[in-house]
Amino acid sequence: AVVDAQAGAWAPVVVPAAASSAAPAARAAPLAVWVDAEGRVCVLGGEVTGRSPAPLGEVWRVPGAIPDPAAATGVGAGVGADTFTFRRDVTFAGVPSVGHEVRVVVNTRALIAAGKMRPDCADASFRVAASGEVVAAWLDPQPGCFAEKTTFWLAARSSPAVALHLRYGAAGHAEVRAAPDAVFTAWAATSGDAADRTDYAAACPAATPNECWSAATACGAAGSGAAPFSAVVAPSGVAASQPASGGGGPVSTVLRAAVGLGADQPGALTWPLSATGGLQSYVLRAHVYDNDSGRAAHWMSPSAVAGACVAGAKPSRGASASAAPVTGIGVFTPATGGVGGMGSGVVNGTGPSGSGLLAAAGPWRGLDAAPRRAGWRALEIECDGAHVTLRVDGEVVAAGLPPANLSAIVLFAGHVADSASAEPAPAYWSTVFAARRAPASAPTNVTLGAEVSEVWAGVGAAWIKVTTSGNAPEPARGAAAAELAGALYVWGGLPAKTVAAGSGGAVHRLDITANPPAWSRVDPVGGASPGTRANHVVAALDANGGGGGTTGAVLVHGGRGRGGGEILGDVWTFTPSDAAWELLFSSGGGDGSSYPLLHSHSGAARGGALYVFGGA
Repeated sequence: AVVDAQAGAWAPVVVPAAASSAAPAARAAPLAVWVDAEGRVCVLGGEVTGRSPAPLGEVWRVPGAIPDPAAATGVGAGVGADTFTFRRDVTFAGVPSVGHEVRVVVNTRALIAAGKMRPDCADASFRVAASGEVVAAWLDPQPGCFAEKTTFWLAARSSPAVALHLRYGAAGHAEVRAAPDAVFTAWAATSGDAADRTDYAAACPAATPNECWSAATACGAAGSGAAPFSAVVAPSGVAASQPASGGGGPVSTVLRAAVGLGADQPGALTWPLSATGGLQSYVLRAHVYDNDSGRAAHWMSPSAVAGACVAGAKPSRGASASAAPVTGIGVFTPATGGVGGMGSGVVNGTGPSGSGLLAAAGPWRGLDAAPRRAGWRALEIECDGAHVTLRVDGEVVAAGLPPANLSAIVLFAGHVADSASAEPAPAYWSTVFAARRAPASAPTNVTLGAEVSEVWAGVGAAWIKVTTSGNAPEPARGAAAAELAGALYVWGGLPAKTVAAGSGGAVHRLDITANPPAWSRVDPVGGASPGTRANHVVAALDANGGGGGTTGAVLVHGGRGRGGGEILGDVWTFTPSDAAWELLFSSGGGDGSSYPLLHSHSGAARGGALYVFGGA
């Protein structure tokens, strides 16, 4: 665990155990825990419950640097690319099937404002709780990062109810977002289809009937030499305002919907979903660049309706209000005059979009909550099997509409120029997808748990067993160690097999600056030395009276004597520079003072004093 000493807050440090790697056994009383020059935490020795003590030479190291405790509350805490500092549990209920899309909504605005998440949300990482495996997630560009309702789309794992962790707070981590076609039921490409076609006048190739766009012949596009759609690089003015793709940047290639100059030449583009058998509960989304033209029709529908775009029913001169698909949303501006029943969007006989509003079909009507403007708009049709809800830019603009099955993604295009010389303004489509959702009768519930401060080293960051050189001391229970001048000094303990590690006053030194760490035995000069003992305190006192300096002595206090019966209170020093033991105070306190008789306690040296705590 890591603690912020200023705030007094603890955060557990989790190092996931890889299936193919070893890890140190759970143990009590490790001899020493230290941080090496590269910021990696190392552990020496300890006692394994129910077994003999772990060999004193056994050193384990945490891979990668552990965050600085003083920074462990912010996104800057992670030193390694995969070192996260926060976790939230994600649980699901009611996911209909494996691979079913689910949405997880996160208030990234609050997390970023608090300094807990990167401004680009790149450190938001979904992981399988049990294994740490990355879960493919797509960041929805609507509303995108730094929003109160940032949406991540995930495909349910091998078990629809598998528990996940959302981890974040890693300054150096950049999550590789899932390719959308790996998440969604249908991701309708705007950069060419499965056959790498960018001109869609012909029918879909037989080899990829459900992975391509095809112009609808009912609209006079295929075979007429006037395919209104093509995949193009977004013009600079359009690309500048384009929403991100969900992987970090905008989609460079878009669908251009352009129609004939000065003539009624509507068309439709269809991405079939026959492989799914059609969906009764779904989300259909597309981004459209509305050119704000006064005579245009660019809208989408979940099904190709017979007669919806044939002569007399197409969005052009003389179009009737009843000639509309069962469900549709977008721009719809028929010619002026004689258009009735259009609802609140009608102004001076013009159609819904002509009044300055986006429109909804069935029949066509203006959407008061969705005024038109030049730029990208996110259009969404969601059906829960009982009702249809329409959204524009993430906001509900119509609800409680009759249900409509999703049999194909259909984009319609039409433009009527006022004169033969007028330049029609094309529309552009991008980020088109369809996702399954649970029906209203059996909804999916996603629960995002409370935030937990937890430093997590990441998958692949398995413990490393460090090989040491030299002769390590024999395993002993109750030994103790302290760090002084780049070395650990180990002394004492009761024997596991033969003699105690501290028998004869010998001290074992582990040079932790060497690679690999090197053991050596330091035999004391002179006959004086502490008697064999265990569960004592060993602390480092440097030449200036502090702990862990470049020169100085090692202090030993208390513990249990041989056999475990006698509790001691004497204080000894061992000076590495001359390899000599010296008794400072006996258990009785030679000057009349009373020194504590303690074992199993902890201690540290500072300012020329030894501080002890706990024990018995």
